Amino acid sequence: MKKKILSIFFILIILNIIGIYAINQLSPSDVTVTVDSEYPIIIIDHPTNINYNSFNPISVNFTVIDNSLDSIWYWINDGINNTITGNFTINLPEGSYTLRIYANDSLNRINFTEVNFTINNSINYCGDLICNTGESCSSCSSDCGICVSPPGPGGGGGGGGGGGGGTPSICLSTYQCSEWSNIEQQCGERKCTDIINCKIPTNKPIEIQICPTNGSIAPQTKYCGDGICNEDKLSCNIDCKKERNWNFIIFILIIIILIFLIIYLSYKKYYYKKKKKK
Repeated sequence: MKKKILSIFFILIILNIIGIYAINQLSPSDVTVTVDSEYPIIIIDHPTNINYNSFNPISVNFTVIDNSLDSIWYWINDGINNTITGNFTINLPEGSYTLRIYANDSLNRINFTEVNFTINNSINYCGDLICNTGESCSSCSSDCGICVSPPGPGGGGGGGGGGGGGTPSICLSTYQCSEWSNIEQQCGERKCTDIINCKIPTNKPIEIQICPTNGSIAPQTKYCGDGICNEDKLSCNIDCKKERNWNFIIFILIIIILIFLIIYLSYKKYYYKKKKKK
């Protein structure tokens, strides 16, 4: 009986040691987690809700803000989805359009924003890079250039008493411009020539225009739980899964075998004594 009690006590001690060892091996480490509780935010800077023409490609400039951005795509008039990574240009015929840009994060949260615009070649607008009738340097400097002040009134007077001067007539220049050096985005440099050859050119279109940068997409922040092991195993068990500790597994198996062996020998000894008494 004493031996049975000792065997059970020995087994309890071994199980206690195993439990303490397992707790030390499997205790969680401190983990730094970046919480992304917001859907992606999309801001369309261009085009806006105005009229355009189809003579020049339309630049689409946008910004996406999200800590775990996964993908971006767009459609026009509920058409085919087109995957994008940044700003782009589109060529469209005359008509009314809805441009919708979607963004999806790593948690599969989708958001979108859209803009409506019209393409009508019969409507001139400031910003079409053409100094149209009704536009001037004062009303549309982006197409017609910066205003140049005309020369002051001329003084007259000759000979015997002199004649009065007046304001000279101003020659209105008509320009013919070459293609932009960056045709796709309609920017860079170009050459504009006054085909009337006014002595004092007026309303000259711009010849240098800075090209827009690629799509302004907020950088994706690395965080614990993004599925990529950017951290070490101690700081992020979710991404950097621990390798199996085979020494620990072998130790557990040996202890289990020893427990069964002790129980078996105790039972065999007890059964042998009982049989001997008979």
